[in-house]
Amino acid sequence: MMSIYTDSIDFTNLKTKQTDANRINILLQQSISYLSSAMQLNVVAYTVLEEHESVIAVLSNYKAFTEQTLLEPKYDGKSLAWKIDNFTKGNSNTFINLTQSISENINTLVNHSETLLVEEDTNERRES
Repeated sequence: MMSIYTDSIDFTNLKTKQTDANRINILLQQSISYLSSAMQLNVVAYTVLEEHESVIAVLSNYKAFTEQTLLEPKYDGKSLAWKIDNFTKGNSNTFINLTQSISENINTLVNHSETLLVEEDTNERRES
């Protein structure tokens, strides 16, 4: 997560040379892909192990990272995701839309998982 943050800062720095920006952009895309894969792997592993609280923790941490690091408007009222989009050719808002979608989907998963935990806990109490 730290490499995504530092690469994003370097990528959006006006003093970064174009060749370096291209290299950083590739590294940034790879880091985000690796992070997403790692999160998916953790969720699957904890789900198989029936560690529901751990699933929620992994998802919540990922959501917090996307919101606090990438979506929070800390840079002259703009988010880091916005800056990345504006430093990318085409200014298509692809990165900010993807980041917002990830955050919203994680929120849905966390809420659904918490509901299932409450239902499971209620059913266990009834059986006791």
